[in-house]
Amino acid sequence: MIKRFINQKIFLFAIGTMAILFTSCSKDDEVTLTGPESELIGLWTISENNVTVDAFKGDQTIIDYLINVEGVPQGLAEELYLVYRNELLDDFDISGTIEFKTDNTYLSVFPPDDADEGTWKLSSDGKVLTLDEGDPVDEEVITVNSISSNSMSITINQIEYEDLDDNPDNADDEVTIAITITLSK
Repeated sequence: MIKRFINQKIFLFAIGTMAILFTSCSKDDEVTLTGPESELIGLWTISENNVTVDAFKGDQTIIDYLINVEGVPQGLAEELYLVYRNELLDDFDISGTIEFKTDNTYLSVFPPDDADEGTWKLSSDGKVLTLDEGDPVDEEVITVNSISSNSMSITINQIEYEDLDDNPDNADDEVTIAITITLSK
């Protein structure tokens, strides 16, 4: 009687252990993301037609800076800015893909360059996306303007140094270049 009781306990213990193991093993590789992170997952396409560039000196647009600080007439300031902006657009000629995976890694491919990969992190409010290729110097902080299941708008800010006053004796001015990109799934 005692032997049968012990065998039943061992049998029930073995069944219970197997049930726990089978249940926990099947979900180990699955990651469930919610909110903005769930919208981010997938393959995104970027085309050069969906890129805009703006430039700022401090909190002023370059046009306002040229008019208000440098005294350039409005028509000329606008013309100079269009030339500058078109040069920037040529420099930022981007078409390609970026894939965000559930394990917080990404792979971006922008021909003819090589593919880049690394890890991604999205802020809890879904407004700041950080891409890290493993080197803190190469960490890219991106503003997420909007995101849905099939469209995302982001802005990347870069600092450039430009000679805005056309005087070689003066130091170049710090200019913030805001590149806004619309991606689609």
